[in-house]
Amino acid sequence: QPARVERLARLGGARAEFAAHLGRRVGELTSVLGMLEQEPSSARLRDDLRRRIHALATGARLLRFTRLSEELTAT
Repeated sequence: QPARVERLARLGGARAEFAAHLGRRVGELTSVLGMLEQEPSSARLRDDLRRRIHALATGARLLRFTRLSEELTAT
């Protein structure tokens, strides 16, 4: 039982940290998207945007932010 409580506490801390950094990560996505709109043929920017979305979705899934993960992978 104590191990389960500790595991849940760690998950809660990780979820809080994820949520605390979410605004910054969304800002980064918005910035890359803006650059891609200016340069739509850029494979580098397209791949960077995909990588960032994938990383955000994976983190959301691992930390049990199910709806966010589903929304990010639906597109």
